[in-house]
Amino acid sequence: MGKTEEEIRGALEFQIGQFNVESPQELLRVAKIAKSLGVVAPVAFRMNPDVNPQTHPYIRTGFRENKFGMDVSFLPQLEKILDSHPQALQLKGLTLHIGSQIQEMDPFKESIRKTWPLFLQLKEKYPSLRVFDVGGGLGIDYEKGDLQSEEQRIRHYGDFLNQFFSGKDDVEVICEPGRILVGPFGLLVTQVQYIKSTPYKNFAIVDTGMHHLIRPALYSAFHRIFPLRDLGTKDERDVYDVVGPICESADVLGKERVLPLLKQGDYLAIADVGAYGAVMSMSYNSHQLPKEYVFVNGEVKKA
Repeated sequence: MGKTEEEIRGALEFQIGQFNVESPQELLRVAKIAKSLGVVAPVAFRMNPDVNPQTHPYIRTGFRENKFGMDVSFLPQLEKILDSHPQALQLKGLTLHIGSQIQEMDPFKESIRKTWPLFLQLKEKYPSLRVFDVGGGLGIDYEKGDLQSEEQRIRHYGDFLNQFFSGKDDVEVICEPGRILVGPFGLLVTQVQYIKSTPYKNFAIVDTGMHHLIRPALYSAFHRIFPLRDLGTKDERDVYDVVGPICESADVLGKERVLPLLKQGDYLAIADVGAYGAVMSMSYNSHQLPKEYVFVNGEVKKA
């Protein structure tokens, strides 16, 4: 989406596997740049199957009102551009990506079943068409942190793909799992700077916030929060809003969390930040980015 001339040129020089094209104008731009470089650009049409992925509207990308992909009404324009630039374009694939943080399998299945007949139709005219990219979007359970259910979700999805594409040997299937592979394996560690109690709320003010983890502010996303100390069995508990230092009321990492009585200097861990965590962090309000460490072969190393 929104590929610049510089990005397209760089990708062609790098010999990218395929361009996932989002519009006829983009396809024409790729053709012109490929022609100027004397190369053939491998392209894939990103289709919009008009499937509701049943996820947050901000990360829903395969519904008809979304900016992503194209429906079949674009095909005449796309084919005209392809046919007019045989020395610059080669249709390599069709690609889908209907959204992110998707918990149910039915939207994935529906999008693949709806797009497959189009793949067969185009393959009759363009024998170079071989790649069917089903995209990604498998979600994780942020509230329970149940790795077993996530493993079952992956297996269910894999079983469907194996069954659907069984016997279709002339098709290369690409799957793009992201969040479900790395999301559960990241923690954001923060220190309580102040406890502030009002007649209405208890606030645990910490040294991280929406500038390091924007998901709660942007999507009202839930992340588990727990203290990094021995809880014991008799700890008194209270209800806190865990908030950051940014000058916006949206800077809330967790609302009404039941936690052991917190004190200044306590450390808290925010779970499941391995995806869409550090990569979306920023230096807003002149704050520094968080330090990153990785655990590799039993050792902690600076990233």
